[in-house]
Amino acid sequence: MVVGRKSLLGENKYSQSFGVCMKAVGNWVVVKTRESKTTYGIITQEETIGTVIDCNQDSSLVGRTVYFSIEKAKKNEGFLFVPYESIYGLSEVIE
Repeated sequence: MVVGRKSLLGENKYSQSFGVCMKAVGNWVVVKTRESKTTYGIITQEETIGTVIDCNQDSSLVGRTVYFSIEKAKKNEGFLFVPYESIYGLSEVIE
């Protein structure tokens, strides 16, 4: 897990949109979790759904919405670092 400057790590359009450059290392996947708002205005973080910021194992996941187990996930700087093996689903847009 690495947090650093753009010049050291490079960047992609998904890390730019969150204002922090995050890069996955090893089998970890960097995920930004979703916020949802109830009808009463309460904002909560969805723990098992998020957008992939970076993934070394499968770059096609970057920018996609995934479902994952939080059992082995690590939280840092507002992001979740999830082992690749803990991702169990992928949202697809059906036209």
